[in-house]
Amino acid sequence: MTDTERTTITLSNYHMNIIKNLIGIKGNTAASVIAGIISSWIDQNLQEIKDHLQMKNIMLPPSEEEINKKLESVMENFEKLKLDDLAKLCKIDRQLIIENISYWSKKYNIIISGDYIIKKK
Repeated sequence: MTDTERTTITLSNYHMNIIKNLIGIKGNTAASVIAGIISSWIDQNLQEIKDHLQMKNIMLPPSEEEINKKLESVMENFEKLKLDDLAKLCKIDRQLIIENISYWSKKYNIIISGDYIIKKK
């Protein structure tokens, strides 16, 4: 379910040598080591990041874990729900639902039919 995006960074030789020494320990390539470090840092500092973004009136989209918890709760309590209503309840974009419906349909036993999410019987 996780989408990815590429970026390029420049590091000092000192920092790059640290990354190179972590290859095989924290990842198999320099890129995977850096990605792991950044992901870990974001997870450990999420509240601080949210605080900074809220000061700028920017809201973070919910995490995959938050979306799954909300979906699990919602899916237990309905037979049929409008796609837009599900997006509002989960605080996610309608397009995200459409992109992930094949994954969620297996996990939550649901399908999209027109503008509705329907629980399979």
